[in-house]
Amino acid sequence: MDRVLLWIGPLAFTLTGLLGYLLVGRALAPVRQLTLAAHTRAHTQTWEPLPLPSSQDELRTLAEAFNALFSALLSALERERRFTQDAAHELRTPLTVLLGRLEQAREENRDPRLEPRLAQALKAGQKLLRLVEDLLHLARAEAGQGFKRERLDLSAVMQETVEDISPLFAARGVRLEMELPQELLILWGDPIALAMAVRNLLDNALKFSPQGARVTLSLQRQGGYALLAVEDEGPGFPEEALPYVFQRFYQAKEEHRLQGSGLGLSIVAAIVRWHGGSVSAQNTPRGARVIITLPLVEA
Repeated sequence: MDRVLLWIGPLAFTLTGLLGYLLVGRALAPVRQLTLAAHTRAHTQTWEPLPLPSSQDELRTLAEAFNALFSALLSALERERRFTQDAAHELRTPLTVLLGRLEQAREENRDPRLEPRLAQALKAGQKLLRLVEDLLHLARAEAGQGFKRERLDLSAVMQETVEDISPLFAARGVRLEMELPQELLILWGDPIALAMAVRNLLDNALKFSPQGARVTLSLQRQGGYALLAVEDEGPGFPEEALPYVFQRFYQAKEEHRLQGSGLGLSIVAAIVRWHGGSVSAQNTPRGARVIITLPLVEA
């Protein structure tokens, strides 16, 4: 009898522990599901409602409260986007007219003392018009407005973009090289939007590349994803700026304000998010690298 108890005691203890573990794991499964869903939305910055647990308990009430918060946040973001788009749209026409008048004034001007002032005013107006255009692009990219999903080859989009922008690199004395895979990398996306994202990255790399430097545009497969990278030989990003370079109007250095609006990388990030991908920036021993990751479909 004692020998039987010696066997039954540890066995019962083990079975009780295993049963408790299974019950706790099953009870915590909805918590893990909600946690994973929340982390996914935070990473991709998409505010879809969280999945509701089937049980009518405090966890479901918490999930419903978070969904109400997400809904209010999404409404606020949508109001901000619409205001940005409407304001930019209303400003574009009068700015275009103003630039036309300034150009006409320069052509008709006969006073050499006014020429520098007119040229400065025209340059400032052109910069403001570029800012307005960038705001429109950003607002549309964040909403996916006008975007369409079609089956496309990412390599072809990159090649067309490089053909369009190559003269700018040649004029600046900067080499533009492209490294493409032999296989087709197919995804569902908008070719015009993706071309804009690639062009913005190349524009940014050209802006900070010295004469004689090299900019490399590369594409490769990594599992079920395409990795598109733009690498330059410029000064790189300040380390403290890396977490913020994709934010609106962020300029890593004061002198960068003279070179752009600070919206180019924000537009890239918005386009990539719409395609279900991610974008990151990092420094290299030679300069900077920006990497876009996009989900692929089977060719």
